[in-house]
Amino acid sequence: MALTSLLHQLADKKHSDLSRGDIVPRAFTVPTSTDAHAIHQDLEKLRNSVLKEQNHLTTVLGTWSEFLTSNSDNADILRSSAEFGLQLEQLRDKALEVEQRIKNSAQVDLTDLAHEIEICNQHHATLISAIQERLQSHTAELRAG
Repeated sequence: MALTSLLHQLADKKHSDLSRGDIVPRAFTVPTSTDAHAIHQDLEKLRNSVLKEQNHLTTVLGTWSEFLTSNSDNADILRSSAEFGLQLEQLRDKALEVEQRIKNSAQVDLTDLAHEIEICNQHHATLISAIQERLQSHTAELRAG
């Protein structure tokens, strides 16, 4: 039950169908504005979304940390959580770097930011997969036991 709750808390509630076990991770999107002022607003929204996700991850892990650390079988979940957390920081830093570059040169190039967003989304998907795999393994152990 703990793994299922953890999985549901990390899922994108808008795009997942939790009652059917269809879990979709939340994903960041690349800003599409080309105007320097509009991109500034998009980058601020992205940074706020990253902060919200960091806080959410911290809260979820705080709730389930004792459970996750009580069993070495959860190592992949903990590792994936740490990697996702670090990638969130890298994404925030890249958004700040892009914003500074735009202020200095008025040049809007989001290639590096798009790459960081893709990596961050992959880490979130990897975390979801790690939880799903552990849940399947745990369920199989209970049925066999």
